[in-house]
Parts: sequence; structure tokens; C-alpha cells
Amino acid sequence: MDYLVLFFSIGLLLAFGIFVAHPLIAAGKQTTQQSSSSVQVQELVERQGQLYAAIKEVEFDKALGKLSTKDFEDLRRDLENEALRVIKRLDQVQDPSGTRTLRESIEADILALRQSKAKPPELCPNCAAPSREKDCFCSSCGTRLGQQANP
Repeated sequence: MDYLVLFFSIGLLLAFGIFVAHPLIAAGKQTTQQSSSSVQVQELVERQGQLYAAIKEVEFDKALGKLSTKDFEDLRRDLENEALRVIKRLDQVQDPSGTRTLRESIEADILALRQSKAKPPELCPNCAAPSREKDCFCSSCGTRLGQQANP
């Protein structure tokens, strides 16, 4: 009888351990299942941010007088070149076939901007300040926009 209780307790303890450890094991599997390209993109984006911050830091050091002009130009050139390499690599990873040329990318961006600017902003009849589409009152002078107020 004592052995039965012992085996039951060990089985219950083992089941509880599996139940508790399952989310931890599943989370580990999900992170390993991420595609290598998405991980590489994330690393490149992080590196790009680091390089931009380093460029700003070098500019700040130059403004404070910590760097000579020659050192500033050398450091900035090196950082910019590395940033360009990272950006090119990021473009290659995101579009490995290279089907989208620079010209096509620029044209698509221009088209998106033109479509977003389809309706010009409404101007205030009182002060001619531009307003957003959903504004009911002018943010500069407080005049009611669109429909006139009912008396």
C-alpha cells in the first residue's frame, strides 16, 4: 500500500512539473522558429539605429569642441559609409530578388504622397489658418469651420 501512494505522488509531481514547464518550452520553440531573414532584418535595423546615434554623438562632440575638424570628418565619413552598407544589406535582405529598382521605389513613394494629399486642407474663413479634416473649430482663432453656427 505504501508503494502505491509513493508511485502516485511521484506521478502527480511529474505531471505538475510538465504542466509548469510546458509554456517555457513552447516559448523557446517559437523563438527558434523565427525565420533567419526576419532575425537578420531585426539585427540590421538595430545596427542602423546604433550608427545613426553614433553619428549624432560625433556631431555633438564636434559642437562641444571635443573633436577636431579632421577627426570629426574622418569619424563621420566612416560611420556614414558603414550605415550605407547596412542600408544596402537591409534592402538586399528585404528584397532578395532585386525586382524593385530604386526608380520604382521612388515612383511608388511619390504616388502614395500624391494620393494622401488628394484633398487640400480647409482654411479658416476668419484667419486663413489651415485646419485638419475633422476640426470643427479653428485652432488659431476659434472660428467655427465648415457649416455656420445656428443662431
